[in-house]
Amino acid sequence: METYWASMKKLFFNIVLLVLSPLMNYGQVCISFTDKITVVQNEQLASYFDRQIEVFGLTIYAEPSVPHDKLVYVATVWAELIDNNEDGIVDDPKILDQLALSQAIMPVFGSQKSKAIRNIEKLIGDDQLGAILWAEEINPASPGIVGEDATVEELLHTMNSIGHVAVYPELFYLEPGSSALTEALDEARGGQFIKHPRRYPDEAWFHYDDRTCDYQCMAIEYLYWAILANMNTLNAIDPEVYEMIKGEWELIDRNALRSDELMWKLLNESDVILPSRSPDGCYTPSN
Repeated sequence: METYWASMKKLFFNIVLLVLSPLMNYGQVCISFTDKITVVQNEQLASYFDRQIEVFGLTIYAEPSVPHDKLVYVATVWAELIDNNEDGIVDDPKILDQLALSQAIMPVFGSQKSKAIRNIEKLIGDDQLGAILWAEEINPASPGIVGEDATVEELLHTMNSIGHVAVYPELFYLEPGSSALTEALDEARGGQFIKHPRRYPDEAWFHYDDRTCDYQCMAIEYLYWAILANMNTLNAIDPEVYEMIKGEWELIDRNALRSDELMWKLLNESDVILPSRSPDGCYTPSN
């Protein structure tokens, strides 16, 4: 029969385990970047943002109205993408070097109505700014799920447009007919369309129709969808949401992506290491 103190010890252990269990992943405690939050170091940007986190070559800035947990979550997802095997070492040091050289940033605004957005886009060059985020499109409960959380999308845009395009131009350059990516893009769209066609050919499986998105933008969007399919992230979306995105992208998962032979080779058979595991909002590096 257990003594009173033995029972209390077991109860205490169970309570601690219950508290820590949401922070556990595969037996490891999730790393938090809370201790990396500082005041904004850049004097110009300090007029718009009050906090920043610098991690793995990217500085993430937040407006005062952005919740603390969402800022930390963005940093966490970034770590999961750039150290996708979570061994504590960036998967591709060349991408890290390029991001640091470009002084890449990810601004997080309180809302789409933020007056700072236009000012930041004028203040920061294209070599620093690949994408932006709004607080309302960040959902730590659904990492990367289309229609629920845009964090993975915008961070991938940043990694690809600032990192991969510069480091591996023969594979990822965005001008028409300039790289393996644009060759794959033209095939996925059923032709090389510099301007949007009135109607995509029936054989196309990527048919994005946002007319504000030029050819280079289309290439980045195409790369994003392909990476998402390669990570099997799209398998987690609601069937109704998939019905909506089919109007833009048809390949739902890794198996379906194999039919896009050029993109499959780029993502899985080239020497470039791209994220292949979907972030879960818990960064657990072995080192």
